[in-house]
Amino acid sequence: MSENDNRSYDNLLLLCIPHATEIDDTYEHFPPAMLREWKSSAVDEFERTRRNWPLDDRQVAEIVAASFDPRPLLETIAASMPFSARMRTREQALERTAAKARARRSVRLSALVPAQKVAEVIAWMAGNEEHLDVVPEGSVRVLVAPMGAGKSERALRWLEEGLGIAESNGERDVPLWLNAREITGSLESAVGDGLGAEPANGCRIVIDDLDGVSLRKADHLLMQARELVTVWPRACVLATARPGVPVHQGEVVRVEPWPRRRGGDLLRLLVGERIPWGIWAPETSALLGSPLTVLAFAARINASGDTNVTRLELLSDVAGTIIRSRLAEQATEETWRDLAQLAIRILDSSSAVRTSSFGIEPRVRKMTATDLVVDDEGLLSFALPLFEQHYGAQAIISDAVDLDTIAAPDAFARWRYAIAFAVASGEPRRQEQLMKRLAQLHPAAASWVLSEVAPDGRAHTEQWNELTDGKIIAMIKSRGGAAGASVSSTPAVVAAEWLREAQQALLDGVGPLAQSLAAHHDGQLVQWGAWLQSAYLTVAEARDSARPPAVTQLDSIHPDITISAGWERWTQQTFPDAEFGRWLWARERLQEELHRILQRRTLPLPAQSRLAAERLWYLSNFVIKFSAGRVPDRIEVGPLRDKVAEWMDNVRSSVNSTWQGSGGSVESDDIRWLDAQLEHVTADVLEPPWPRPDQPHRARRWAWESYSPELTLSIAQGVLRDALAGYRDLVETNFAAFGVALGLQSILPVRADGFVVRPDEGKDAWSVRMIVSLTHDLTVGVRDDAPIELRLITDDSQGIVREFAEPRVQNARQVAFGPSPIDHLAVRFNAMRPATNLAYEWLMRDLKSVGWLDRSIRYSD
Repeated sequence: MSENDNRSYDNLLLLCIPHATEIDDTYEHFPPAMLREWKSSAVDEFERTRRNWPLDDRQVAEIVAASFDPRPLLETIAASMPFSARMRTREQALERTAAKARARRSVRLSALVPAQKVAEVIAWMAGNEEHLDVVPEGSVRVLVAPMGAGKSERALRWLEEGLGIAESNGERDVPLWLNAREITGSLESAVGDGLGAEPANGCRIVIDDLDGVSLRKADHLLMQARELVTVWPRACVLATARPGVPVHQGEVVRVEPWPRRRGGDLLRLLVGERIPWGIWAPETSALLGSPLTVLAFAARINASGDTNVTRLELLSDVAGTIIRSRLAEQATEETWRDLAQLAIRILDSSSAVRTSSFGIEPRVRKMTATDLVVDDEGLLSFALPLFEQHYGAQAIISDAVDLDTIAAPDAFARWRYAIAFAVASGEPRRQEQLMKRLAQLHPAAASWVLSEVAPDGRAHTEQWNELTDGKIIAMIKSRGGAAGASVSSTPAVVAAEWLREAQQALLDGVGPLAQSLAAHHDGQLVQWGAWLQSAYLTVAEARDSARPPAVTQLDSIHPDITISAGWERWTQQTFPDAEFGRWLWARERLQEELHRILQRRTLPLPAQSRLAAERLWYLSNFVIKFSAGRVPDRIEVGPLRDKVAEWMDNVRSSVNSTWQGSGGSVESDDIRWLDAQLEHVTADVLEPPWPRPDQPHRARRWAWESYSPELTLSIAQGVLRDALAGYRDLVETNFAAFGVALGLQSILPVRADGFVVRPDEGKDAWSVRMIVSLTHDLTVGVRDDAPIELRLITDDSQGIVREFAEPRVQNARQVAFGPSPIDHLAVRFNAMRPATNLAYEWLMRDLKSVGWLDRSIRYSD
């Protein structure tokens, strides 16, 4: 038999897969004669069966179809299995993504825009859309902007652009929208479940609302996104986040404020001829810079509300207006409580809440019936972040959540906007209670909230000339003050007590540093004297008394009389009658003293601190030079103690003494510190904290030229090491209550690496530079010196520093109060306190970022 005959249809033997495989694998056991005999028997059996077959042709066709067509079987299996995106056809996936995008936009808009205007606003937005930022394939980008700036809308436009590409190109993946809170497992699993496939063909993936999850989870999601686009280099990810989420610098896409004219056009579309004449005033026009505030502003105008509001008041009030209209008929008190509890659970966990875990179905249906809450495939969330913050604020105002817990450093990042909403929207007495407790708990958080609720920083109204004593007292009482005032208390005393309470709350929050920021006696804030006349309040501080009463009436405001009567420091200014005015007044008062202390570099420190050694040498140098006119290379401790003892006589006999010299000035507190520090000195001589020049003496233009390259590198490393240890000492001793809100503090412990750039001899450069990168490193002990690796270079013509710095800047995480990824520092060899200057410069930057310092300080000596 030929091979063709053997493979022909007539010679075909139908066998099941196991028998066919067995014959193929062990054909020697199945000779052709045996196979032909099998076939002959099978054909004979078929003929006998066919002659007696009770089925007609139609039935035979059905049996054949059921036996050999897999589609009915697959449909039956699919119907019995849980649904998966893999079951959708491409056309179904495209249609579903487009429908979800339309629904997402409509739901967001319908919460703020009248139903008849939604389609018109969508059309307006489509006609005024900006150029969308391109996210290259294989990359991750994050839209960063405050709440309401239009991040989600821009991400939605980007997704719809990808949808159009996928519709016209059958080889491109359908884009995917994910909410960060709904990603419960890995990002790769969420993408696979959403697409029903791997993102191999140019998939656009949006991760919305990264700030809705914890910082740790947001950081983890971004790390997974970077891994995903590395594995699937044609995929790209666009996330949205508010400032404060840790993002690599090179991935940040800033969402710029809207041009005011565009905001005005949208406002005109929504309110028509009722647009206010004063819309372009600075206070009002600022509200036109983001889509959310424009929509909220329009809703307020349509409701005939006052348009003279801050951004936070606007958002808080419009949320309340919308919610009241939605809850007018269908909501009960139980629904209101459920909405507050939902906000608490979402803000506590930074994730959507499973419907099955929240409550019985009728209660959930009542919440979703308000259109304030969305049930998306078994996960409950608010239709707008605005509603989430509103109900979080309501929970705070009604004491449904503990302020001590949510204002703690580990929770404040999640709750900060809800806290700000609560402070902004509460009735006056509740506002003051919240600010007071917040100041006592977390002074950095209190300062941040204060900047949000009073962004213009005005402590008094413009109508100060209309203020009377009676109006001032009435305002204080309306805000819950003067409750403990006696009948004999004068308006001046009541007003000063009101301000003193705010200052005392901030001092309580600061902790041990309080006694350096305000005059104390025996651990208590000194007595105040007060005088009020024509809305001008004079506050004077007792020189050395903390006896009751805390505030007493002054008989006169003449400075000579008050000082001679035992009053030390006094101020006179318009009474701060504006909303939150006393808090702005108290913060500004403490800021002034903090600025003075930081400028003088006199914050308390442990006696063993690295910075204490520099201060000891600096002050000892000043005393000897002031007395003898010159300073030897080493200072003998005996004569130094004698001279300090003489100066201490002046210190004890005066309120404050000052010595002015060519190297600056010292005050009584400096001499007290030096006297106490010398008690710990056991050596006979003091050595300078840093080595002397090691190059032969000759005329030189710059101080660094007197140091060899080797000594230059050694000093730079030592200064950086001591500055890091000193910064830690400054924070732990004085700002422990600020927690990780301080930027450098938030990344300790660290390791440092970088370059020391020392010019060649003869180069015209006034200093040696350090270019340093600080990296968080948990392998370093909390009390250990930071590992430091600095390399010395004299010529950067090859761009070594740029090559070192650029990737670190690109990959640096941007957090709310984080430090710069690369620090450019000058190494000043003529400074006696180089490590102190560097540590204070870092601290100064951090305090400015949280609102506790209002201007920069330059450190040089």
